[in-house]
Amino acid sequence: MSLQNKTIIITGANSGIGEQTGYLMAKDGANLILTYYENEQEGQAVKAKCLELGAKKVELHHLDLTNHQSIENFSHKINQTDILINNAANIVISNFADTSIEDIEKQIQTNLLGTIKLTKLLLPNIKETIINIGSILGLFAQRKFTTYCVTKFGLRAFTKALAKELSDRKVYLVAPPGTKTKMGPQDGVDPKKVAELIHNTASGKYNLKTGSEVYYIDYKYGAVFAKIVHLLRKLKNIKKI
Repeated sequence: MSLQNKTIIITGANSGIGEQTGYLMAKDGANLILTYYENEQEGQAVKAKCLELGAKKVELHHLDLTNHQSIENFSHKINQTDILINNAANIVISNFADTSIEDIEKQIQTNLLGTIKLTKLLLPNIKETIINIGSILGLFAQRKFTTYCVTKFGLRAFTKALAKELSDRKVYLVAPPGTKTKMGPQDGVDPKKVAELIHNTASGKYNLKTGSEVYYIDYKYGAVFAKIVHLLRKLKNIKKI
């Protein structure tokens, strides 16, 4: 599926995975609606580069997923859109006992509750696809990431359940490993690689069923390798029954 002239919303697009995803969509000639939370200057720079790369049109909006009014205000600005990419996230690395209630709430509100609210409000205007950006920590829990893991496990469930309800649209989860962004490890995966995974999912390159989970570790060596991995997982689950 060509993304040319498609209208695509990308939250958290001022840096990292969202930024690089915007650039790939821009090269396809898409119309982009980008959001930022804190750094408008970064957002403006990304907007300018997207236009330079070939985006037909680019809008930049402030969006605070911890604030219901901000979510509502943004949703009222959106008319019909083809693809929603829920990318914005917050992470705090700390032992759970040492994590403040404020940090717990911010992660839950940004990564899960705010994302669910935004999707709910935009749902009548989304024509084709919803892509939620999860994490490998939504599959394998890890110490010092307790609340973050909770939100990403929850996002997996949200993706699966929503896919069962929306027979006329596709819903996917794209799950990267630790990625070299502001939030991630500096020895992590290049965000450009994760952006390619999102782009390929959005364009239908992998020909996936709605509700599918797209893990970077599966697709690292290409779609054929990923199909083999998926088959092996199914066989493993059958043996458990």
